[in-house]
Amino acid sequence: MARMRNRFNQKAREGKKKQVVVDNSETKKVLVDSKALGGSSKYDEANALVLPSKKRKTVVKDLNKGSGSKFLSRKQRKRLEKIVERREKKSNRAELLEELQKHQLSAEKYSKLTPLVQVQTEGLKKLFSEIEKGDYEKRALESSLAETSAIPASSSRSSIKGSNKLKYRSWSGRFSLDKKSKECSKDPMVLGLDEEPSSDEDDSDVEMIGADTDEVKEELVDDEGEMDTNDETGDKEEEEDEEEEVRAEESDNKNDTVQKLKQDCVKPDVQLTSVKAEKKPKQFVQVNRTPEIEAVRAKLPIIPEEQVIMESINENAVTVLAGETGSGKTTQVPQFLYEAGFALNGKIIGITEPRRVAAISMSHRVAKELNLSTSIVSYQIRFEGNANPKTKIKFMTDGVLLKELEKDFLLSKYSAICIDEAHERSLYTDILIGLLSRVVTIRKKRNDPLKLVIMSATMRVEDFQENSKLFKVPPRLIHVPTRQFPVQIHFNKVTPENYIVAAYKKAVQIHRKLPPGGILIFLTGQQEVRTVVSKLRKAFPRKDAANYDSTAHENENAFLKQKKRRSQGNNKNKNAALRTFDLDKIKALPLKSGEGDGDEYGSENNSEDELEEDDDLNSEWAVDSDGGGEPLYVLPLYSMLPSNEQQKVFETPPEGCRLCVVATNVAETSLTIPSIRYVIDVGKVKNKEWDKLTGVQQFCVTWCSKASAEQRAGRAGRTGPGHCYRLFSSAVYDSDFEQYSAPEILIRPVDDMMLFMKSIGIDRVCNFPYPTHPGETQLFGAEKTLIDLGALEIPKVKGKAQKSAAKNSNGGDQSRITDLGKTMSHFPLSPRFSKMLALSFHHSVIEYAVALVAGLTVQEVFLDVSLDESSKGLKSSWIKLRRQWAGTGSQLHLGDNMVLLRAVGAFEYEGGTAEFCQKAGLRFKAMKEIRKLRKQLISEINMMVSAEQELPINPQMKPPTDDEATLLRQILLSGLPDRIARKIDDSELKQDEDKKKYKYAYRCGELEDPVIMHPSSVLRGSLPEWVTYQEIFESNEKMYMRGITAIEPSWIPLFCKSLCNMGSPLSEPLPFYDSEKGIVTCSVNCTYGKQGWELPIHEIEFPFSLEKFKLFAQFLLQGDVFPKLEKWRSHLLSLPITMTKPWARLQPRTQTLLDALTSKRICSKSDLLEVWKSDKNFLLKEYLEWFSAEHQIQISCCWPPI
Repeated sequence: MARMRNRFNQKAREGKKKQVVVDNSETKKVLVDSKALGGSSKYDEANALVLPSKKRKTVVKDLNKGSGSKFLSRKQRKRLEKIVERREKKSNRAELLEELQKHQLSAEKYSKLTPLVQVQTEGLKKLFSEIEKGDYEKRALESSLAETSAIPASSSRSSIKGSNKLKYRSWSGRFSLDKKSKECSKDPMVLGLDEEPSSDEDDSDVEMIGADTDEVKEELVDDEGEMDTNDETGDKEEEEDEEEEVRAEESDNKNDTVQKLKQDCVKPDVQLTSVKAEKKPKQFVQVNRTPEIEAVRAKLPIIPEEQVIMESINENAVTVLAGETGSGKTTQVPQFLYEAGFALNGKIIGITEPRRVAAISMSHRVAKELNLSTSIVSYQIRFEGNANPKTKIKFMTDGVLLKELEKDFLLSKYSAICIDEAHERSLYTDILIGLLSRVVTIRKKRNDPLKLVIMSATMRVEDFQENSKLFKVPPRLIHVPTRQFPVQIHFNKVTPENYIVAAYKKAVQIHRKLPPGGILIFLTGQQEVRTVVSKLRKAFPRKDAANYDSTAHENENAFLKQKKRRSQGNNKNKNAALRTFDLDKIKALPLKSGEGDGDEYGSENNSEDELEEDDDLNSEWAVDSDGGGEPLYVLPLYSMLPSNEQQKVFETPPEGCRLCVVATNVAETSLTIPSIRYVIDVGKVKNKEWDKLTGVQQFCVTWCSKASAEQRAGRAGRTGPGHCYRLFSSAVYDSDFEQYSAPEILIRPVDDMMLFMKSIGIDRVCNFPYPTHPGETQLFGAEKTLIDLGALEIPKVKGKAQKSAAKNSNGGDQSRITDLGKTMSHFPLSPRFSKMLALSFHHSVIEYAVALVAGLTVQEVFLDVSLDESSKGLKSSWIKLRRQWAGTGSQLHLGDNMVLLRAVGAFEYEGGTAEFCQKAGLRFKAMKEIRKLRKQLISEINMMVSAEQELPINPQMKPPTDDEATLLRQILLSGLPDRIARKIDDSELKQDEDKKKYKYAYRCGELEDPVIMHPSSVLRGSLPEWVTYQEIFESNEKMYMRGITAIEPSWIPLFCKSLCNMGSPLSEPLPFYDSEKGIVTCSVNCTYGKQGWELPIHEIEFPFSLEKFKLFAQFLLQGDVFPKLEKWRSHLLSLPITMTKPWARLQPRTQTLLDALTSKRICSKSDLLEVWKSDKNFLLKEYLEWFSAEHQIQISCCWPPI
């Protein structure tokens, strides 16, 4: 280390210049005779003849000290040069102002201009209407005269602070009413920002001088470590002096301008020439709204932000609009785009919604506000819609737009796409954003821009702005303020176990004790909603309850029969009148985490205004059943509810009734239910969780995210101050609630997504710009499923490369779509169901396959609980009818799918009425969806086949025969190759295990635990050994399989080849030649899956090897391949079986024939026929060696023996 510190010649390397000065004054005092030295001129003082008596003094001078400037790097020098350049610009400002003063407009021309404060304050619509009526000239004259006195103040300029005024003057110069500039200028009331003034760039530089200088200085300090403080002080003094000089000149200019304008003031009788805009703005559509709508829109927080939003959309390809619930972004942004002309020239404005209910309701609302018909503002969802060629604004679900993108990748008919509720992060939304991020770039290069607006209430902005793979340029972010009224949050002291009962009790307390206002209760599922609705309707009945609703008395006994009823709590006053007081005076601030519900309104003394928790909160339904007082108008809301029933929540409740909506998370976003002031949030949500390894799906009730909880609370503050009662403690909220919900792409299979991407040419799925990447494990699982289905394949390469390609298939990048996969991608279905339809083309069961697939796609077709209390005996009749539909024989082996198929046929045969669905135990809404999906699938099929093969819609479909049922079983197996289960045999059980416990148990897939056949299955009585199932779900810590069909084990190697392990060819039975296929066939032992379930002996084509060529030669000599050669078999010199014997090489003829076949790689009939097309004498010489000379001539005459 010492050597490194003291390097060789270190002082010289430092580059320091020093000079040593020696004092020779004493030496010069000694006189030396130069003549004595011979007059030599080479005398040197350093080599004196006489030395001084004292030591000479030496002084070392540092030449670098006090030298010029410090060494600057190239970067620092450029920065300083820019600063100097700006200072020079600033110093020349005074001369520039003098020159501008010489070219100032006259007072007469200046009076005709419009001040900036009045530009476009009245709107384009009013301006154009005044121009048409001729009232504009009078008003313009009055305004110009009235504001003449204000012109001098607005004409003042300053070097720094007045730079904005320079901009305003340059803009106002465009509104001159001179005749020469009529054609190029715009109307005085329209701010023309289409052309930027040439001085804007300079002005912006002037304004940023101080800021830029400070930034450069800070950077230089970081680079060099210090700055010369004297230079900074001098710069500041110079800047202050310059500012004082400019201000003095500015004040002089102000005085001169005022005096000049006073002298040349325009007289009142000046007549202003009429100005009519010959060319109106291209991007403007006039809308005639009603005064009521205008008044409502004026209160929305997004309306004042219209200019900012539209400027961002026009200037940026992608805009992220973040606005809280109630800001009006869903309804107003499409109107902004429509008024700005985005629907002109045959273009369409598209808005995607995650839910069908939101798409329908929003289209109706926007059409009403724009005062347009539903043919112009339309919607399109999966099974219905009113979109037509006249549509200008189109609301749709994200899946509909994804299908359109598959047909037209550039979305050429759209000018703008709005992705609403992006914070929900559904799978299709993520795919859309990823695809549109590339479509926007391509459309921009083609000079046909597409604007993308991503709208959300509570969104993780970093997923979009910080994702450079998704957007190379971060999108513009705009926050819209909310119109939210204050909402007081109330937490429970203790989190109740039975949140359903707690929600019911809280609703009863609110209705009895609090002033008017709608109640919104958030629950997790359809059955919970029915239960609470029934209880509340019984507690607070209406007088006209007979005409209340078709489901007024829903039966909740099936949901509550396992719960024990406890004694009811203390009796309260049943006839308690509803008190009225001003809710606005109530404290509207959230409680602290330590506060309880005892003082929810912040009033310690006034116990009458408190809403206390009952002591018996944990007892079930402890509140009195008869509520008394005002009736309660209770309505359910969930996704499975019919559309006409869902629309009731948006209607005005009957007079004298309080509205109470019991909903799932459907009401969390998008939908705005009017008059809601109280929200009861249980904090739970039901999610469908999927295991990536086992594929098991289960519905789990878990805590929702904090973002969802805030969304729910916001529903109480839409029309006024509200309250949100959270039925959980603040400690649970802080510890157990996630900040955001997980994106759907992380919690569900993505095989349909991968097939879609492959079909549109995106091969490298792993590199797709996902907002949230699903991970290689999930993509690998999707690729494996599609390979098992035959939709994808690994490209065939030679040698070891094929194995490495199969192993290193990174998230679907190596696989390629097959012809079967391309056919499957045309159907809007899961890949499994798409394969079923694709295979049914080759058989006569396409009609049944369409009906079956449509039924399997729609969830919850059959009812398990009667909806009507008066029809409690229906359930037994449903079971009897379903057993009857199951049939016998092969129809019964079709199992649950046979029941589904018969249900679809019976529904159409009976006319598709709701009465029949009630009698048969079918969900009416699901059956209507099946009907619509059947029509859609049939139309898709008819587009793929010829006119002669088109499939008609048969409303009277007959049940399938036994043979057709067998074909349907095989088709189901082909679509579910990895969903096979095997019955647990008694021999597999241990001695101590209970046989009754495993009576209905099966082994399936990679699950270690047994799976139970669902009790509703019609195959529960027969219990076939091998079955295939549609799904496995977990309930009450048990695994159940649903949608079961019996299969034959011999079918598995045929339809699930990729999941079967084939052994080596067996010696017995012997290999044989298959004359139908023209190949050599052998028998092998076969097992299924990783578990190695043994299957019956299976016949396959003989593996490619030398033995296969020997066998083909044997069958050729025997006459099995070509029957014409069979007559020569008896004349062979050796037996054909000699080809396969170990000592075959001893005979030259065997080796000659074998070499000829291997040289051309001929081991099947088709291979040999292909060679004979080009060489008819091939194999003749080798074949003749097996015969004597007397037969060779005859054989040559009939060669080849085709």
